[in-house]
Amino acid sequence: MRTFLLLILCAAGLQAADTIRVVTWNLAWFPSGSPRRASPEVEERRVQAAAAVLKSIDADLIFLQEMRDWETCERLARAMAPARYEVAVCSAFPQTPRQRQPGRQQVALLTKKSAHAAWSEPWKGDAGTSLPRGFAFAAVPSRESPASAETSNPALKLLGCYSLHLKSNLVRGKDPEKAAENILKRELSARQLVTHRHDIEGRILPAVKRFLVAGDFNTDDGNSELAGEQTLETFAKGGLKDSTEGLPRSERITHPKRGHYKDAVFDYVLYCGLKPKGKPRTVRSTVSDHWPLVAEFEVEK
Repeated sequence: MRTFLLLILCAAGLQAADTIRVVTWNLAWFPSGSPRRASPEVEERRVQAAAAVLKSIDADLIFLQEMRDWETCERLARAMAPARYEVAVCSAFPQTPRQRQPGRQQVALLTKKSAHAAWSEPWKGDAGTSLPRGFAFAAVPSRESPASAETSNPALKLLGCYSLHLKSNLVRGKDPEKAAENILKRELSARQLVTHRHDIEGRILPAVKRFLVAGDFNTDDGNSELAGEQTLETFAKGGLKDSTEGLPRSERITHPKRGHYKDAVFDYVLYCGLKPKGKPRTVRSTVSDHWPLVAEFEVEK
C-alpha cells in the first residue's frame, strides 16, 4: 500500500510542471543574408541551414528577427518538417517611419501550438524621436491540458510572448549625439513594452500572468560605450528577469567578434511568472552573425 501511494505521489510530482523550450535568433536579413536580394538557390541553402539548426534545438517557441516577411517565415517552418510549426505572427513594419513599403527586417514568432491571439505594434517615439520597427506579440498555451479546458478558459493557460529587435548601434562616422540617440530609442522602446505588458495583464488579457520577451536588444551591459543605458534596467524594473543572469560573460556571447566588432551580448530571453530550468545556452552557427540563444522554463500549476 505504501509503495502504491509513493508511486502516485511521484507521478503527481512529475506532472506538476511542464517544460517550455524557447530560442531567439536574429537571422540577419533572412533569407538573403544581406540587404541585396540573393539568388533563389542561395536563399534556399540558407533556409535549409537555419532549419537544420532549429530542428536540432527543437524549441516550442521560436522568436525570430530580421525576417523578410510572413512567406519567409512559412518557408522556414516548412523546412523544419516533420516538426510542425505555425507562424503565429510576423510584423510588416516600414523600413523607416516615412515609408509605407514594409522593410525586410521583421520580427516574428513560430509556435508548435496555435496562438489564441497575435498581433504586432510599432514603437511610438516621443516628440521629435521616431523609432524603427516594433514588437510582435502572441498569446499561446503555456501548459499541456485537454483541448476542452483550453477552449473553456483559454486565458488561464496562456503565455504572453514578445519578439523584439531594438535600435542598432550603427553610427556613420564618430557622432556622439547619434550614438546617444540610438540608446534613447532603445530605452523608449523598453518603456513602451513594459507598459504594454502591464496592460495585457491588467485589462487586455487579465488572466495572462506569464510572459517571455526575447530578441535582439542591441545593448550590452559589458560594453563601456553603452554605460548608463537604462534599457535592461527598465525591463528589470518592469518585472522581467534575464534568463542569463549569473552566467559568465563567455557563456552569454550571442554576437561573436567580427572585423572591428567585439564579442557582444545582444540577444536576451527575459521572463516573468516562469521558473528557469537549467542554464541557457548559445548554439554556435555560421548561418547568421548572431548565435541562437536557447532557454528552458517550467510552467507550474
